[in-house]
Amino acid sequence: MTKAGRFNVTRRGVLAAASAGALPGSSLAQAPMSGAVCWRDGGSLPFAVQEIYPCVHDGRVWVGGGLIGESGRVIGASDRLVSREPSAAGWRREVSLPGPVHHPQLASVGGSLWLLGGFQSPGPGVIWQMSDASWRLDPTGGQWLAGPKALAPHAECVCIVSNDLAHLVGGRRPSGAANMAYRDHVDTTDHLVFDPASGAWSTAAPALTARNSAAGVSLSGRLHVVGGRSVTAGPSVSHEVYDPREDRWRLAAPLPREAAAGGLAAAVLAGRIYVFGGRCSIRPPGGSCKPSGLMIRVRIAGRWRATCRHPGMASARSQSVPRSGRSEGLNGPAGRRRRRMSRSCVRPADPAAERDSIVVIHCRAGADCPSSIIG
Repeated sequence: MTKAGRFNVTRRGVLAAASAGALPGSSLAQAPMSGAVCWRDGGSLPFAVQEIYPCVHDGRVWVGGGLIGESGRVIGASDRLVSREPSAAGWRREVSLPGPVHHPQLASVGGSLWLLGGFQSPGPGVIWQMSDASWRLDPTGGQWLAGPKALAPHAECVCIVSNDLAHLVGGRRPSGAANMAYRDHVDTTDHLVFDPASGAWSTAAPALTARNSAAGVSLSGRLHVVGGRSVTAGPSVSHEVYDPREDRWRLAAPLPREAAAGGLAAAVLAGRIYVFGGRCSIRPPGGSCKPSGLMIRVRIAGRWRATCRHPGMASARSQSVPRSGRSEGLNGPAGRRRRRMSRSCVRPADPAAERDSIVVIHCRAGADCPSSIIG
């Protein structure tokens, strides 16, 4: 890991990872989840929202920012912040974010709740001004305090917290001086690391694949990044593993072809990586794009096994931050073109729960946000 006062962009290993994406999806096998498994109804978010990156902090699930909708279309970004205890039935309104922002990373790191990057969008409408800002929620919960700026703007990346460090991998970055529209940005392999104890930002070895909207988890001291999409190449099956001790990425078993999607979720439960949901919004070159429903896929002994398709669901856009206990997904398409999007986070173990569960909340613009629970 290299301390840096200037952001150094590299593309090492991108072609090798692209070749791995061409491997046949032979790592998929059908397998039931252990024990009795079924879907059941859960609670709801208090409003419809998409492009959110929740986290678990201080025993609560936190959701902030995102894009909000009205009458089936996106109308702007949100500055709302809500939280919920694992066993509570409703959500609590918290202090507003510093401003309207979509795709911000909420991260519990170093004992504090942080708001990192995203697209600032004061409106009207949706603005794609990528941010390098960092904000820390005051311990009293009454205000946001400005933190050290990142080495570069970042958004649509994977944020994985490990050993009190926040790793921001991939996503998008400005391609030049312009930074107000989506076309101003490109997919990247960048790997930023934030240490809240020292307030320092640094760079680490870049990922092997330039992509956005991937999912990531921390397992046994290593970081796993799976799926996602590229604006130029479409959905990705790439699975990469980062070892912080070596500052090195390696390729691992790719996702099955039918699981390739952007905005999928990943979570660790009982020592296994679960991947589910996602959407296939960009048609891959030479092929069609047909998401096949909300499917739980578990990585066992280096292989991906499919189980538990959600009845009637098209897709979900998700991201997770791993911790012990349950996994909770938070969804909210506020946009057009039948988008179904979610963000998920692993929640602490619920004392009232009989076993670990995965909760996914599905939202439509201007409608209630019902949830489903599996486990």
